[in-house]
Amino acid sequence: MASTTTTTQPLVSAMKSNNSEDRRRRRVCFGDLEIHEFPLIMGDNPHCDGAPLQLSWKPSNESVVDIDFYEYTRDPRRSKKKMHMAGVDREIYLLSIGYSLDEVLDCAEKGKKTRKERYSSFQNKKWDRFHVVMESAREKLRPGAQHHIVSAKTA
Repeated sequence: MASTTTTTQPLVSAMKSNNSEDRRRRRVCFGDLEIHEFPLIMGDNPHCDGAPLQLSWKPSNESVVDIDFYEYTRDPRRSKKKMHMAGVDREIYLLSIGYSLDEVLDCAEKGKKTRKERYSSFQNKKWDRFHVVMESAREKLRPGAQHHIVSAKTA
């Protein structure tokens, strides 16, 4: 014989209690942490002064660490300002890891040239829309052109 239980709790509070029971039963556990370290190499981003840096595709070191140990020993999070590296510092770093002065200067010059080309292209693009509008107006106002006046019909 099946037993039936009746409750006097409203449905909403019954749902809330089920949710809180579910929360107590649910757990999230983290295991070991895999760390993949990538070296900095000369990059190709034209939007920085000097030679840019980027991460290599090949990891330089891989390790597995207990997550509690990592959290206990890790350095505090750095601000954006502290992560910024000046162009001169990037160039000194690249020289220190084996790039030649010519490679570093060539990379910086390529970036400068690309920035200049993009800026010029951007300036021209801003004026392109203006010229399209002006040409359209000129065509409409040209002497001898037929002007059509459209009026709405009233009922």
